[in-house]
Amino acid sequence: MQPVLAPHEFVNDESVLLVQWLVKDGEQVEKGDSLVTIETSKATMDIEAPVSGYVRFDIPKGTEVKVGGVLCYVTDNPTDPLPKTSAKTKTDSGLHERPAQVATVSATTRFSGQASTLLKQHGLTEDQFAGKGLVTAEDVLTFVNGHKPPAVPRSSVSSHLPTRVEELPRRKRIEATYLMAGQNAASSLISVICPTRGLKAAAQTHPELSGGPLPLILHETARLLRKYPIFNAFYDDGKVHYYDSVNVGIAMDAERGLKVPVLANADHKNIVEIRMEIENFVLSYLDDTLPVQALADGTFTVTDLSGEDVYSFLPLINQGQAAILGIGSEYFPPGLANGVFNLMLAFDHRLTEGRNAAAFLKDLRDRLGSYERALRGPDAEPSCARCLRTRSELAELNVPLLLGIQQAGETAPICGNCILGW
Repeated sequence: MQPVLAPHEFVNDESVLLVQWLVKDGEQVEKGDSLVTIETSKATMDIEAPVSGYVRFDIPKGTEVKVGGVLCYVTDNPTDPLPKTSAKTKTDSGLHERPAQVATVSATTRFSGQASTLLKQHGLTEDQFAGKGLVTAEDVLTFVNGHKPPAVPRSSVSSHLPTRVEELPRRKRIEATYLMAGQNAASSLISVICPTRGLKAAAQTHPELSGGPLPLILHETARLLRKYPIFNAFYDDGKVHYYDSVNVGIAMDAERGLKVPVLANADHKNIVEIRMEIENFVLSYLDDTLPVQALADGTFTVTDLSGEDVYSFLPLINQGQAAILGIGSEYFPPGLANGVFNLMLAFDHRLTEGRNAAAFLKDLRDRLGSYERALRGPDAEPSCARCLRTRSELAELNVPLLLGIQQAGETAPICGNCILGW
């Protein structure tokens, strides 16, 4: 009898939602056949049979199963009995008696990310939950409240007005949990104004950037995160944890739920590669086919509202990150013929100061401003082939302009910063 477990795809997931059974109870299946569709906090996915045999289950769709809990079994015979236990699983209509839960599968005690945080807040130790299997935030709160369910706070909204109450979709409830967890940060905001002329010209000059300047912004942001690693990190228990890789997430929300697909190792990708990945992410998002692996392991996030006529906003820092970059829409200040837009950096003030955030944004603005070179003629001053800064601009920064060899074998100027990967 082989148990099929609810996977732990995302570190802070405490449960998955059983969306739909793809087979009948007692049906014969082959190894690799899809058995059940589940919904995690970030994606919908099918779970496959680990071995050949007969699938046995008694959990209805709409059930929330703890991560690591048993979804079903693959047995040798279609009538093999299911193990009996008093474990319970929450459904939309209440608690559902079901076979086998986390503690019956593994003797190892594990803690979700939220449960570990609550342990520290309430001065508890892991030994107090020995043998329980997966410990969730709900388990910790139940322990703290003397094995009673935590009290539900009354709404602070005036109750004398008539209201219509609807349950939020599960994706929005999970989204709210993660965003609130990220707001444990001491969030601060710094913004700068950037000209759009150079970015527009660069996008128009290069057909491969026809989708707009977002790939340029992501390209320069990813490289700057190597120069400013404090924004590619996270805070925990008085310590800063620096990520080894630069994985930039792109927030997407077009009435299909907030998803943040991740450009893995974005600092090593060129602008065209980034643009192609963005296009693939958008198409997959609209088709609801974003793979689970595309949503994992982000170290920094960019949210672009430039197409929504939003000029300034406060981005929310994601859990396990130190900062998020917001991109606003173009606007035309009085007296200026050319448009500008705002770059906004929300950052965790426990890790660094506004001065460092301002330096990051100014550096990003200067690099984006270097694309003004696209407006100049063929006799323009020599400039770096990667960041486009001119020799005089680099001289002001005491950065040399050298002669480098490209991948195709031709020579081209390259500055000291780009050689260092910044």
